[in-house]
Amino acid sequence: MKLSILGALIFVGWSTALQSQQHIHGQGSVFIVQEDDLWQVQFILPASDILGFENRPENQQQQQLFEQFEEKQKHFENLIKFDSKCTQRNNIHGAFELGESEHDEEHGHQHKSDHEHNDIDILYLIECHDDVSQISFPILNPSNNLQNLEVQWSTQTGQGSTMIDANQRQLRWP
Repeated sequence: MKLSILGALIFVGWSTALQSQQHIHGQGSVFIVQEDDLWQVQFILPASDILGFENRPENQQQQQLFEQFEEKQKHFENLIKFDSKCTQRNNIHGAFELGESEHDEEHGHQHKSDHEHNDIDILYLIECHDDVSQISFPILNPSNNLQNLEVQWSTQTGQGSTMIDANQRQLRWP
């Protein structure tokens, strides 16, 4: 089962709009598209809020934080929870491009400026056979500096957007 062309176009449109938005520390973005039993969820999170740094790990502690989050994000339930039984249908796509690498330096690849901010981009394809009326966001917790999420969605029941914060981590549909 695949997302429809319309759903994919909405998702691509939102992703493109987000790419042009300003990077705001403390705030991430989530895009949700539903078609039938399939849910496509994309997180774009400031690396500094999740990891505490934005470039390649520079010491053992940063490397450990990087690896812990890399493992954590493999399971969608660590970032987003549905109020029905759902299963992950893809090997997640996570972009952990954090600044320069030695490989880039050796081969003359272009680099981001030291002043550019890096984001973590995670994409899930999730299948839920029962109706979903509520989604919560466990990624908003005291263990990181992420304070809120701008959530945009397009589901079979409608479209919308809202800001979710650590005090109110649920999104409900009527």
